[in-house]
Amino acid sequence: MGYGNNGVCLAKIAKSRYNMKVIGVNRTKRDDIPGKEYTDELYSIKDLPDKVINEADYIYATLPSTPESDNIFDINFFKKMNKDAVFINVGRGNAVNEDDIIEALEKDIIRGAVLDVTKTEPLNQDSKLYNVSPSKLLITNHSLCYVPELNKNGFECFAKNLKLSN
Repeated sequence: MGYGNNGVCLAKIAKSRYNMKVIGVNRTKRDDIPGKEYTDELYSIKDLPDKVINEADYIYATLPSTPESDNIFDINFFKKMNKDAVFINVGRGNAVNEDDIIEALEKDIIRGAVLDVTKTEPLNQDSKLYNVSPSKLLITNHSLCYVPELNKNGFECFAKNLKLSN
């Protein structure tokens, strides 16, 4: 969910290296969306069928921080997921209702989760997320989204801009 640069890079790897079925989800469904060739299906967030959410083994979220994405991943969303699925968020922390993901994990609504981002960063030491079993929740330090192709382009852009500023 979130089919920008990171979502396209993940889709390319999932499709070309692992022959996974890839369903792209973006704010709008467009025929000219870059990376469409790596998807088996493409939906807008508003038109995403519950059946598709339920059939996914992994939900990989790379949504930007917008008012529309606030708490989009809540208990209602997690209940639509397959109970053996894993939720992964490398987008923005505002998208996940943290109390709801804790409930979803503790009540075995979903199998597991990976949170590379949280609402508060760094995560407070007294966060309830730390009480979730590490067999169900992996918390990383906002670094999971290292994608060499993206980072190379970012470094090239930075170097070019640095030269221009001198």
